[in-house]
Amino acid sequence: MLVTIAPLLALGLAVQYVEYENDRAVANERTVELARGVALQVSREIEGDIRALQVLAKTGRLRRGAIEAFRELAESALTDRLEGANIMVIDERGQQLLNTALPPGTVLPQTQSPENTRQVFATGQLRVSDVYFGSIVKRPAVAIEVPVKDATGRVMYTLTLDPRPDTFADIIRRQGARKGVVIALIDRVGTVIARWPDSNKYAGQKVVPELLARLKDAPETTFETRTFEGTSVMTAVSRVDAAGWTVAIGTPHAEYLGPLWSSVAVIVGATLLLLLIGFALARLVAHQITKPIEALVTYADNAATSPPPEATGLRETDGLAAAIRRYAEGRTAAEHELTQLNATLEQRVGAAVAERNDAQARLVEAQKMEAVGQLTAGIAHDFNNLLTAIIGSLDLMRKDFAGNARLATLSEIADQAAQRGAMLVSQLLAFGRRQTLQPQSVRVEHALADVRLLIGPAAGGEVVLTTEIAPGLWACFVDRAQLDSAILNLVFNAHDAMPRGGALTIVAENRAIDAGRARTLDVAAGDYVRIAVSDTGAGMSPETVQRAFEPFFTTKGVGRGSGLGLSQVWGFAKQSGGTATIDSRPGEGTTVALLLPRASAEPAPPAVDETAPHPVSPKRILVVEDSKEVRALAQSLLEDLGHEAIVAPHAEGALAILSGEQSIDLLFCDVALSGPIDGRKLAELARQMRPGLKVLMTTGYPDLLRGPSGSPPIIAKPYHQTDLAAKLMALFDA
Repeated sequence: MLVTIAPLLALGLAVQYVEYENDRAVANERTVELARGVALQVSREIEGDIRALQVLAKTGRLRRGAIEAFRELAESALTDRLEGANIMVIDERGQQLLNTALPPGTVLPQTQSPENTRQVFATGQLRVSDVYFGSIVKRPAVAIEVPVKDATGRVMYTLTLDPRPDTFADIIRRQGARKGVVIALIDRVGTVIARWPDSNKYAGQKVVPELLARLKDAPETTFETRTFEGTSVMTAVSRVDAAGWTVAIGTPHAEYLGPLWSSVAVIVGATLLLLLIGFALARLVAHQITKPIEALVTYADNAATSPPPEATGLRETDGLAAAIRRYAEGRTAAEHELTQLNATLEQRVGAAVAERNDAQARLVEAQKMEAVGQLTAGIAHDFNNLLTAIIGSLDLMRKDFAGNARLATLSEIADQAAQRGAMLVSQLLAFGRRQTLQPQSVRVEHALADVRLLIGPAAGGEVVLTTEIAPGLWACFVDRAQLDSAILNLVFNAHDAMPRGGALTIVAENRAIDAGRARTLDVAAGDYVRIAVSDTGAGMSPETVQRAFEPFFTTKGVGRGSGLGLSQVWGFAKQSGGTATIDSRPGEGTTVALLLPRASAEPAPPAVDETAPHPVSPKRILVVEDSKEVRALAQSLLEDLGHEAIVAPHAEGALAILSGEQSIDLLFCDVALSGPIDGRKLAELARQMRPGLKVLMTTGYPDLLRGPSGSPPIIAKPYHQTDLAAKLMALFDA
C-alpha cells in the first residue's frame, strides 16, 4: 500500500511544493507591490513638500533678501501645510540665515548637510539629502532643498525643509504590516530614515552590509537578507524616485515555510483524497489572494479618479485600499488648498509691499518736515532777534529824521527790507508747519470777494479772471489771514505763467473724502472745502510738478521769485489739517488745489473794538533779554514812550532786582532766556515774589508763541514800537 501511496504521496508533495513556490512568488509580488505603494506615497509626500517650497521660493520677499519679513510667510506655510516641520534659508557658504525652529535673533549654525547644499548651488536643481544628525532638533533628519533664484537665474539661497520627524514613519505605520514584517525607508548611502517596528530605535543606523550591497543592484527586486535583530527575511525593495531612497519590506521565512510544513503534515497524515482536496483549496486560496491584489494595484494607479475596490475580507488589502483612499483624498484637499494659497499669495504680498512703501514714503516726508521745522524755528529765532533790533531802531530813527526827506526815504527803504525779511521767515515757518495759526470758521466766498478786490487790477487786461462758487458751499476752519495769503500766492503764480494772457479761474466747491482717497492724500477722511486756482499757461513737466512744493525751488528767472510761495501754500494747508495738490501737463495749463477741513459751525459776527487808543501813563518796567542788541532797543523804545526801563541780561539778575525794595509795574521778558531759568519760570517766580505783577513776554521762536492756559500775553518778534505800545495799553487797561 505504501508502494501504491508513495508515488501518489510524492506527487502530492511535489504538487504542494509547486503550489508553495507559486504562493511564494505571488506573496513576493504582493510585497513588491506594497513596497512600490509605500515608495509612491513617500514620493508624493516629498513632491508635495517640494511644491510648497517652490511656491515659497518664488516670493518677492525672499528674492529681495528680506529674510525676517519672509519668516511670516514661512511660519504661515508651516501652519497651513507643513505642520511640525522646520524651514531654513541657507546661503552659499552653508550659513543658516533663517530657521523657524529658533526664535528671531538667535545665532544660527552652519547647515548640517553641506554637501547637499553645495550640489544645489552647483546644479541649480532641487535635491533631497541623505540622513544627517540635526544639531538643533537633536535627532536624525533629512533636508529637502530647492534653489531660490534671482531674475537672472543665479542661485541666491537654498530654501530647506526639515520634514516632521514622524512623517515617513506614519506612512509606513499606516500600511498595517503583519507581525514580523519589517518595513524600512533607507537613504542613498544605506542609513535608515524610518522603520516599522522600532523606528526611533533604528533611525539613523546603517543597514546590514549584505542589504546595502543589494540596494545598488536594481530599483525593484527581491532577495534573502537579515534584519537588525538577526531574523532571516525575504526582502522586496522599491526605489523612491523623488529622493533616490529605497523602501525595503522584509517578510520572515516562517511565513513561507509554515504553510508548507502544515500541508506536508496533512498529506502524510491523510489520504490521497485529502491531498487532492488540499490542492484544490490551495488553488482557491491563491485565487482569493491574487484577485484583491490585482484590484488594489489598479486602484493605486488611479486613486484620484477611480472608486475604491469592494471589500475582499482580507485585512491587509482592505486596509491598504483604505490607506490609499485617505491619501488620495488628503492629497486632493492639500492640492486645492495650495492652489488657493498660491492664487492669493502674490496679491497679498503685493498689497503688503504697496502698503509698506506708502508708509515709508509718509515717514520720509514726516522726517523731512520735522527737520525743516526744527531748522526754520532756529533760523526764525535768530533772524527775528536781528529784525527786532533793526525795525525798532528804525522806528526811533524816523522820529529824529523828521524834516529830512532823504533820511526819511532811506529809513523807509530799510524798514521795507526788514519787513521783507520778516515775510521770508514767515514763509519758511509756513513750509515747516511751525507758523502760529489762529484758525476760525471762514466763509470762502467772502474771503474770495475780499481777495478779488486785490487781485482784480493785478490780473491785467489780457488775463480774464473768473470765480465759480458752488451752491451751498461749506465754511472751512482756517486762519483767515493765511488763507488770503495762500490764494494771492496761487493767483500771482498763475498770472506769471500766462505772460501773453489767458484764463485764470478760481473754483470753490465741497468735497467728501473717503478712507481710500484720504490715504492717498495723507489726510483724515471727512468733509473738506476745495479751492482750485487754474491757468491756461505753459504747464509743468512731471519733474517740475514733483519739486514744485520744495522751498527755494523756482522756474522763474533770477530776482523774480524766492521759491517760497508754493511751499508756504503747502505748509499752510498741511498745518490746517488739509493738503495741497498740483495737476499740470506741458501745454495744458496748471491747477493748484487747496483741500481745507470743513468748519463745524458758521462764522461768528466780527467783534467791534470800541476802545480808543490812548497813551499809558509812565511806568517802571523791568526788561529781561539775553540779546544785547534787543535789550538795548527795548529799553530805548520804552523810554521813548515815556516809561522808565530797568534792564537785566538774565533771570538771575531780574530776580535780584525783584527781591529788592524798588517798585516794578511790569516785567517784560524773553521766553527763551539762556541759563537754568527760562522766561516762563521767571514770570512764575516773579508773581510769587510780587503778587499782582503784570507780565508781558516776547519770543522769536514760533513754537513758543502759544503757551499753556493762563500764560502771560506774548508779543512776537520782530515788533514795531506801535505794537509794543498797543500791548502795554491792553495790559494796563485790563
